[in-house]
Formats: sequence, C-alpha cells, structure tokens
Amino acid sequence: MPLLALITQQSLEEDYRQVADRKRREGEPTQVRRLTRRGAVVVAIFGLLVTTAAVQTSRNADVTESSRAALISEVSRRSDQVAGQQAQLSTLRQQTTSLQTGLDAL
Repeated sequence: MPLLALITQQSLEEDYRQVADRKRREGEPTQVRRLTRRGAVVVAIFGLLVTTAAVQTSRNADVTESSRAALISEVSRRSDQVAGQQAQLSTLRQQTTSLQTGLDAL
C-alpha cells in the first residue's frame, strides 16, 4: 500500500476511534440514528403533498386546455366581428364622401 494512503487511512481510523470513545464517555449514541416514527410521518406527509400536487396539476391540465380553446374561439369570434364593423365603416365613409361631393356640387 502506498505510504500516503496508509497514513491517511490510519489517521482517519484513529480520528473515528477517538470520536467514538468520546461519545461513549459522554453517553451519546455512537451509531447513526435510524428513521424514527416522527421522521417516517414527515416523509409520508411530504409524499402525500407531492402526490396531491401532481394530481391537481394533471386535473387542471384539462381545464386549462378547455379554457384555452374557449379563449381562441372568443378571439376568432371577436376578430370576425371587428372585420364586419370595419367593412361597415368603409361603406359609411364612401357614402359620406358621396354625399359630401353632392353637397359641394350644389
């Protein structure tokens, strides 16, 4: 084993051993704590919230699509209405010009 790897490994093992001894003396648990019931409940609630958000997003996709289709239909209808009013305005302008010409001739 290379010297640097050996020194690093031995020093780390010694550090871990010293920390474990100190924890034992102070009465702290030396092992990693496992997931407690409280932690499991928190994880379960978080999972439930994420699932609920995903389901609502999925449901809202249909509503959003139908709303989009309704808006497109309304825009199309209004565009046709504006085009009709512009045609009517053009006709009225022509009539006004014609009447104005007739009045000027008198």
